[in-house]
Amino acid sequence: MRGSTQTVDRCTETLNKLGAAITKYNIDLWELFKKYDKSDNYSLDRTEFGQMLRYLIIKQFKRRID
Repeated sequence: MRGSTQTVDRCTETLNKLGAAITKYNIDLWELFKKYDKSDNYSLDRTEFGQMLRYLIIKQFKRRID
């Protein structure tokens, strides 16, 4: 049961960070979504979603350095 709680906590933390980055950098969600929806089916599979998250993390890191 404890592992399940930790997973939920990590997911919540990740979503909070994602929301903060989207707001802070004024990211257009629709444009971002279209960029990573390679299959053009109006949904992100696990791979597409992972690529999008990596992009946001890198973008946030680069802006911290600048």
